[in-house]
Amino acid sequence: MQGWLAKRGPVMGWEWEKRWCKLEGSSLQYFADETEEVKKGDIELRPETRAVRFSSQSAVGDGVKHQKERPFGFTLDPLGPGGGKDRRLFYFDASLQTVLEQWLQAIAGASESAVATAYKPEDVARLNQLLSTQQKAGECETALGD
Repeated sequence: MQGWLAKRGPVMGWEWEKRWCKLEGSSLQYFADETEEVKKGDIELRPETRAVRFSSQSAVGDGVKHQKERPFGFTLDPLGPGGGKDRRLFYFDASLQTVLEQWLQAIAGASESAVATAYKPEDVARLNQLLSTQQKAGECETALGD
C-alpha cells in the first residue's frame, strides 16, 4: 500500500508535513514525495506493532491531543505497550475515514505477517511438530524455550 499521509515529528509542537508513505512487507517507509528519491524514514513493523486511532479510548502518546483537529489520525507504536514509556511513537493523519481504515488494515496485516519472520524456519518446524505430537497425546504443554 502507498499514498499520502500527514506525519508529525516525535515531539508535540512539530509541524505536520505531507509524506509519501509506502508499506512493503513489514516496513513502512516515508519519503519527501512520490518520486521516492528522498527517504525521510523507515519504521520496521513487528508482531507487537499496533496502529491506534487518535479517537480510540486506548489512544497512546499525543494521539489524544490531536483527536479533534485530526479525526482521521493514528499513532503507530512499533514496539507495542511492552516497549516501555520511552519508546518512539509515530503520528500520522490519513485525512479521510476510508483512507484511515485502509492504512489500519494494511498495517495490522503487515504486523501479523511479521510473526512469520520473527522465528527461524527450524523453530517454526520444531514448534509445529511439538504441537502435532501434543495434540495426538491430548496434552497442552508449552515446550518451546528449551
